[in-house]
Amino acid sequence: MRLSLILTHQCDLACSYCYAGEKSARDMPLEVGEQALERAFATLAPDEALHLGFFGGEPLLAWERLVPLAQRARAMAAARGVELDLHLTSNGTHLSDEVLAEGLALGIRFTVSMDGLPEVHDRFRPRRGGQPSSAAALAAIARLVAADAPFSVVSVVRPETVARLGAGARFLAERGVTSLIPSLDAHADWRPEHSAPLKQAIGELR
Repeated sequence: MRLSLILTHQCDLACSYCYAGEKSARDMPLEVGEQALERAFATLAPDEALHLGFFGGEPLLAWERLVPLAQRARAMAAARGVELDLHLTSNGTHLSDEVLAEGLALGIRFTVSMDGLPEVHDRFRPRRGGQPSSAAALAAIARLVAADAPFSVVSVVRPETVARLGAGARFLAERGVTSLIPSLDAHADWRPEHSAPLKQAIGELR
């Protein structure tokens, strides 16, 4: 079973292709997350694993609620003999050494959003004030690499950036990224003429 908890709608970035809608100060109350866990564990089939994902907004802005929910899920899984997978998708801007250490201790697998080359990333993922955010994402990746932690990077691909996907993948690989997930922006203006460069870019990733 897969369960995704949207812990907050707050985010410090202003990604042009954000699917989460307008940013707000709305947060998921801890009690709602706990109720979701109770229902999920109650409906698991025998021998079924639970894959629990934390999302936002930026989920690290809700770290004070994420930690107790992860701890609760671990305790419930242990009590029931259930396999539990915890994962978190973050823009990386709030991944401090302390947060990383605590997350790894909880067995959380991190995914960082980084759109390949810094200039590509900063074009579509600026901070809310317009400043670039690639340096923070790269710092988060460097922390994960230094900690020898298993992690992935997700890169959004648009018609304007597809030709630079291969260069972005090489840039990230040089910085220790071994798991890259290209994610097509489904709301972009994809046209038939984009199929050839997309096919070529995917071929470069193999």
